Amino acid sequence: MYAIKKSLFVLIASVGLMACAKNPPAPATTPTALQLTIVDINGSPVGGASVSLYSSYANYLDSSNSVGGGFLTTGLSGIVTFSNLSSQEYFFRAEKGAANNSTTGDRNAAPLESGKTTTLNVIIK
Repeated sequence: MYAIKKSLFVLIASVGLMACAKNPPAPATTPTALQLTIVDINGSPVGGASVSLYSSYANYLDSSNSVGGGFLTTGLSGIVTFSNLSSQEYFFRAEKGAANNSTTGDRNAAPLESGKTTTLNVIIK
């Protein structure tokens, strides 16, 4: 009788352990992001700049439908990061007071690579 109870216990414990075994969690995915460092013509970071991101050139031209519905403001380091983006080309506008990137040619990021953070320096004057 003891051997039957012991065998039954081992069987129940084994079934219980198998039932608890789950698929391993999926590996965490790295979001696609764009990090922009806004600098002046001397290469110094510009804190307090407003940066808007657009998913099309048409939206960039008329300043409509910015990604996230607004803008981000740079910290003292001049950096803003837009996260959870699609793998596509984006256009951006950076400005602080009268200084902006409209005359520097720095306005777009080539198609972003999925799961990577693309970093760019943007000059405003």
